[in-house]
Amino acid sequence: MTYTARIHKAVSEIAAEDWDRLAGGGNPFVSHTFLKLLEDSRSVGARSGWSPLPIVIEGEDGRPAAALPAYLKSHSQGEY
Repeated sequence: MTYTARIHKAVSEIAAEDWDRLAGGGNPFVSHTFLKLLEDSRSVGARSGWSPLPIVIEGEDGRPAAALPAYLKSHSQGEY
């Protein structure tokens, strides 16, 4: 089976239903709602030094098979 990794610029580019189905629901800190709130509140983003780059792995049928939150860290200030 062939998989394709897609890197997005924001979790809002990914359907909440797909993300949450893959996240499972056991950890609220990886839910689509929580990650989107981080972006909307600018807790993450270029100004904070944590640019979101969520990754979705798609199967041959184009459907999401896995997802993970990821960030590009641009400085060492304000670690949290």
